[in-house]
Amino acid sequence: LAAASLSVLASVGVFFFLKEPVKDGDESNTTEGPPRANKSKNLRTILTTPALWPLVFMIMISGFKLNAEQLAYPYWGIAIAWTPQFVSFGFAVMSVAFLITTFGIIGPMTRRLGEEKTLAIAASIDVFALCGFLLTSNSALAFAWILLLALSSPLWGTVLISVLSRHAPQGM
Repeated sequence: LAAASLSVLASVGVFFFLKEPVKDGDESNTTEGPPRANKSKNLRTILTTPALWPLVFMIMISGFKLNAEQLAYPYWGIAIAWTPQFVSFGFAVMSVAFLITTFGIIGPMTRRLGEEKTLAIAASIDVFALCGFLLTSNSALAFAWILLLALSSPLWGTVLISVLSRHAPQGM
């Protein structure tokens, strides 16, 4: 509850107090006027642009899923008699997989397939791996599913932000 409260507080703080950076050549993104009015305009634009809804929904699901995985993973490990050391080792392997994806897979895959196809493939693999993880009780197989999740999650999360920014209306 404390973490959830801090997250809500951080979200409210970002929405009301964080200023949008001015981009070169972007006259519509000035600091004139109250920051709240500019943010409200951006939120209204998102809500009135149906093409953005699936992307925004995916961002919300991505954040929830990532946090739920990190919370559920140790408890799931305890349920199948993993030691705290093995759970910690799993988190370390997941971190390395995140780094491999972020610095080694995203660029080549998006150049070869394009962002939309990469997003669809990575999100599909992520859902498949999450279902596999939740339905297995075999330690080795569970670890393989976790590794696949650790490779696919940052891939679709990162590409999703890029696709969203490309489809956002001018001036957002």
